[in-house]
Amino acid sequence: MRGTTPDVVQVPDLSLQHTAEVGTARHTAIQSKLSKMLGQDWIDVETYLSGIPDYPYDYTIQKAGFESRISIQYPPIKFACDGIVRWNNKLYLLEIKTSEYNSWEELTDPKSVHMDQVMCYSTLLQLPDVLMLYEDRQYGGMKCYEEHFSIDDMIHVKNKFDYIMEMVDHNLAPEKLPHADYMCRNCEYQKKCTEWG
Repeated sequence: MRGTTPDVVQVPDLSLQHTAEVGTARHTAIQSKLSKMLGQDWIDVETYLSGIPDYPYDYTIQKAGFESRISIQYPPIKFACDGIVRWNNKLYLLEIKTSEYNSWEELTDPKSVHMDQVMCYSTLLQLPDVLMLYEDRQYGGMKCYEEHFSIDDMIHVKNKFDYIMEMVDHNLAPEKLPHADYMCRNCEYQKKCTEWG
């Protein structure tokens, strides 16, 4: 929301904070074990990106343990890459997700709510193959799913980026999400958005 400041949270959501801290700790533990197990097949993200001829984006990378926080100038996107791994002579983007046991137990495929995010990362990193590793936060069980995004998928993502930037240039806002949409759950403008309708 342009022209307004984020909501002031009076009382932090301690449950959400705890979940985030557990997720971060589990990411670090998984990344540490995988990097030791894979050795040279745990690929440094900065080395990988610098090796792409004519990489189309201006970017900076900030290391945070095993994670690489990537900031792309245009389109203005920031995201964290959990890792890049080589497995059976193929490079994969690694995306780690932690979840509650009941949600994890029911998984038979990656969660649909994660697919747009992962497809964007895959497109920006020019890595069509992805390993989505889900860990149950309670008991430590793991499930891993391999995904492949086609050139058409990546073109669709790039077209969406172009469309969004065109709307920004014309100062046009998208349609408001329905009240209580999943994506609004942790939005820092949720209160103001609700007040303004």
